[in-house]
Amino acid sequence: MSTDPRRRSPLAHRQPIGTADTLHLSELPFWGLLSVRGDPVAVGLAVREVLGIDLPGAVKATAGAGGVTALWQSPDEWLLVTEPGREGEVQARLTDALAGRHHQLVDLSDYDTIITVAGPAARAALAKLIALDLHPRALAAGQAVSTLLAKATVRLWLVQDGEAGPAFRLIVRRSHADYVWCLLADAGRQWGLPPQEPIGRVPLDIGA
Repeated sequence: MSTDPRRRSPLAHRQPIGTADTLHLSELPFWGLLSVRGDPVAVGLAVREVLGIDLPGAVKATAGAGGVTALWQSPDEWLLVTEPGREGEVQARLTDALAGRHHQLVDLSDYDTIITVAGPAARAALAKLIALDLHPRALAAGQAVSTLLAKATVRLWLVQDGEAGPAFRLIVRRSHADYVWCLLADAGRQWGLPPQEPIGRVPLDIGA
């Protein structure tokens, strides 16, 4: 499934900034995002049949296979993150597998985007904007949680954490994407990130 060339991501006007050896920001555009809700047993059987994934059943837990990752959202809700262009196929196959079962399956791909925050300083930069404990003992590689970044709600997903530093993915509403991008750049100025002029009307002063 190809991406429509007329489609623009929420941060198409932004270029990646920073360096891998300190702190780096970039957008992952057009990734598929599907919200699925329903009875954990019925939905779990369908997801295992279609995707080969055992749905995570605990707070912060994730599970993935074949280019799709399921993020726990609540006892009866999961977010399925797919590689770009696969959301339609996954949704169609899950719709067939869940036919006749009470469920909700919604494509959120055009509602959100993903910002990567990576490098040795990623955890320190995010700690300026998020009250959540980001120490590895509290958020380990492979875990995800919903939280507030200043005034924006984000899903914070730590995809890896190694010698090169942690790599986070922030799933954020498209209308908040530029605001979050500029705040992250401001938080990273001590590591050399250039200031970014916001295009929206929301002031960057988080106390405003």
